[in-house]
Amino acid sequence: MSPEMLVTDNEIAGYFLRFGKGIPVDDESLAMEAIQEAGKSGDFLNSPHTLKHFRQVLSRAQLAVRDRRGNWEAKGAASFEESAEQRVREILARKPTQYLDAAQQAELRRIEQSAMGN
Repeated sequence: MSPEMLVTDNEIAGYFLRFGKGIPVDDESLAMEAIQEAGKSGDFLNSPHTLKHFRQVLSRAQLAVRDRRGNWEAKGAASFEESAEQRVREILARKPTQYLDAAQQAELRRIEQSAMGN
């Protein structure tokens, strides 16, 4: 498996986690008042309701482009694959973060040595 595939899979997993939260169906999420205010124009982008809630419903894509074509082109028009490669470079450039404590690291070393017959 390539590092680029791992960051791609991470992006896909993020989408599924977001979808797994479901879609709330209540008075606030249905926004009937905002619908009535928008009327036939259907312009919800400037609605106070949209401004209040849009960050909660958007997924946080890191690789997929969610911008206007002109903006994407102005930023270099990177393909999905190029974005994945760049994300891998960013990850590898960071100082590694330790998530395991000393006891957990020792246990992993013990398991590794046991598997190698030591």
